[in-house]
Amino acid sequence: MDAPLRIDEQIMNSDRVICRHIDSIEKSTIGEISQDILSHLRHFVEHIMLKIYANGEDIEDSHENVQKAVKPDEIEAYCTFSSFLAGICIS
Repeated sequence: MDAPLRIDEQIMNSDRVICRHIDSIEKSTIGEISQDILSHLRHFVEHIMLKIYANGEDIEDSHENVQKAVKPDEIEAYCTFSSFLAGICIS
């Protein structure tokens, strides 16, 4: 089996961190972990969009490539979704 692509590794790392935080919700307050979850969720979504932009191939994980992959209308949808999640986490 081939080694995972660097983009795939970034997606899997973000997934592990998000899942770890969700699993530890009972031990922590929502406020303690919500910012970290949102940060990793952003990273997770950006790298999925980068993978789509690269047609499943491995490309350099650079700010420039992420900007090319994340189009303005998609950013607006993501921000709306993030705001929705933040509202859930805060309330």
